[in-house]
Amino acid sequence: MKKITLIPIIIIIIGVCLALAGFAGGGLGVLKGFWFDRGGFHLSNSDRGALVKVDEMYDGCSSIELNVDFIDKITLKEGDDFRVRGQNYERFGGMKVEKAGSTVIVNSTREDRWLSIDPDNWHRSWTSNDCWIEITYPAGSNLDVVTANLSAGRINISDIDCGMLMINNDFGDVEVNGAKADDITFNLSAGNAKIKSALAKMIDISNDFGKVSLESTTADRLTLKISSGDVSADTLNLGDMFVKSDFGSVKFERLVLGGRGDIEMSAGDVNIGLSMSENEVDYDLHAELGRVTVDGKSGGSKSHTSDGSGASLMINSDFGAITLRFLG
Repeated sequence: MKKITLIPIIIIIIGVCLALAGFAGGGLGVLKGFWFDRGGFHLSNSDRGALVKVDEMYDGCSSIELNVDFIDKITLKEGDDFRVRGQNYERFGGMKVEKAGSTVIVNSTREDRWLSIDPDNWHRSWTSNDCWIEITYPAGSNLDVVTANLSAGRINISDIDCGMLMINNDFGDVEVNGAKADDITFNLSAGNAKIKSALAKMIDISNDFGKVSLESTTADRLTLKISSGDVSADTLNLGDMFVKSDFGSVKFERLVLGGRGDIEMSAGDVNIGLSMSENEVDYDLHAELGRVTVDGKSGGSKSHTSDGSGASLMINSDFGAITLRFLG
């Protein structure tokens, strides 16, 4: 699936064009909306085609694959059966569900559809509240691989146990509440990512534009790569941690670090509250342009080494303050 990383810019450009066209033609009310694809421009947004509905139950399923262009809401949660329900308009890609081996595949894509604009509902031009997908799996199910590839939409996942959970979302939010997995990977272009109550060997989140939030989570290794957006975390128990942020704040509260922690900040404040004592962790803190504060004492770069400490924390900031607190 092609990444759609310029959706906001495209919408702004087309919005300006619409405004000019509407002004010339007596207002946007004259237009019923338009959409375009490889076949050219179409000046009607009212014909969405038939509403394709699915409601299927499956046995012997251990993996899920979602390929979706534009759907408002996608939900994965526990239920009585392994079941796929949903609906989508034909012109938005319809919906097709099939089982290949032990994998349930949901396809709601259309190669030739690029974008639609509806002046009466411009902020949701690419989709509709009528379009949604819900997948349920019986409580206690141990899944193998769960992947979701979205061009635009929100996805909410709760109480899932799987080997790998991978979400690729170009434009929209991703939220996971209750997860156990070997590998949790999020790749976002624009949207917020939230993980709560997760247990994983590896968590890897890459986000070009949006917030990242983690809460009550344990992982052997956490990797965060953020281009623009704040990072907030509360009550984490980590082995190793690697954070790279270009622009935005990074705040960890009640963090327990068992191994190596590296934070590279280009522009933004870093605030770390460790649920550890000072003699349990080595640290090296350096701010090129900014103040470094450790337990209320401020100054320049600060470092500390303890015999027998099992954790090390290194923070480098080009522009922004660094604050480290030991909560015991």
